[in-house]
Amino acid sequence: MASCLFFNRWDFVQGGGDCWGYYGYLPATFIHGDLGTLETSLEIRATYHPGDFIDNGNPLRIDEAKHLGEGRQVMKYPAGIAVLLFPFFLIAHFLALILPQYPADGYSLIYCYIVQFAAPFYVTWGLWELRKVLLPRFGEGVTMMTLLALGLGTNLYFFSGYQTVMAHPFLFALHAVLIRASLDFWKDFKWKDAIWIGTAVGFIGLSRPNEVLAFIIPISIGITSGKDIINRFGQFFKHYQKFFLSILICVAIGSIQLLYWKWATGSFLYYSYEEEGFDFYNSQWKLGLLGYENGWLTFTPIMCFAIAGTLMLFKHREFLLPTILYVPLHIFIIYSWWCWNYINGFGSRPMVDIYALLSIPLAFFIQIFWEEYWKKAIIIFACGIFIYFNFAHTFQYTEGILNSAHSNAAFHNQTLGKFFLEYEDVAVHDLKHQFPKESLQSVKIL
Repeated sequence: MASCLFFNRWDFVQGGGDCWGYYGYLPATFIHGDLGTLETSLEIRATYHPGDFIDNGNPLRIDEAKHLGEGRQVMKYPAGIAVLLFPFFLIAHFLALILPQYPADGYSLIYCYIVQFAAPFYVTWGLWELRKVLLPRFGEGVTMMTLLALGLGTNLYFFSGYQTVMAHPFLFALHAVLIRASLDFWKDFKWKDAIWIGTAVGFIGLSRPNEVLAFIIPISIGITSGKDIINRFGQFFKHYQKFFLSILICVAIGSIQLLYWKWATGSFLYYSYEEEGFDFYNSQWKLGLLGYENGWLTFTPIMCFAIAGTLMLFKHREFLLPTILYVPLHIFIIYSWWCWNYINGFGSRPMVDIYALLSIPLAFFIQIFWEEYWKKAIIIFACGIFIYFNFAHTFQYTEGILNSAHSNAAFHNQTLGKFFLEYEDVAVHDLKHQFPKESLQSVKIL
């Protein structure tokens, strides 16, 4: 995760797009006091990134907020990630106040540097929570291999160490906390786990409202038979106070967004994405999973192991219901979004959010190979190959060799594992077809 130290893009919170849309709440609220207009915040941001503005009808020339008239603006993106970034923002602001070389304006280098470490922190926490779930069920070896495959072999690595101010690494951690707390709650019925469940679901909904469906996890996890369902109803009435507290915490956290909308727009409910929305009659889940424009398994093939491992859940049913209920629903919803290939990132980034849940079938698949040395060598070698290609793809993306949102089959196959572009590669990308190298050379001559 320390790869962010060596990445030459420190300026995500200075520029436009999703990253500023999440972060922009903080300097506007706590430094410039202009959350309702964003004027000063945007003036400061423009001194660092003057080219990140567009002519789209908004007087501020931005797309990360919507103009309400009379100079009023409402942030387009939910507030959840801003709240999770807040401790790091405070540290950065304190350092900016005592270090004269860094202006305390919310956008100088010290803010960029410190905020970059939020995602690695939360992802590390999420992996630690997952370890608590996996270790007693799979043992040290399988747990270690699963966490390595997840942390280094998927695009969780990219969003943890490179493009860090995005919602997905934070949502991964929140789902991990939710799974661990849910399992512990149904075992011991402790108040602290009820609090964690409400907190995790609340922040998941506050960060990405459609994923509030994560409440399916605490409701269904651990149910293995019809008898368990009947017992769970009895436990609900026996521990109703803890359930009520969990719901109350979840609602309180979610109300942060409602109160902001009420303050900014006069209404508790406001759809800030305007013309952008879901088309549930035309879900692109096939392309989202297997296509070459940020296709999930195309750019994160190691998760094929997790898909295969779901078959084991029918034998070990503790995680069966949350997986078969939540995962397909999540996939259908995210690929019904108007921009189903999710530009501005490597691979299918909304799938990162549920990697904590998918780590369970991934561990079951790895466990199949873990009993004999020669099988163990096979799975370690296979994971190593996938990790290598994940590193290679990440390098290609960060160096501008690969734009995974606008790739195609021919270009993907042509450049697989390459660390620099040749003329022939560019031609294949544009033509969307692989030709003999001699043919491409003749095109170059013409």
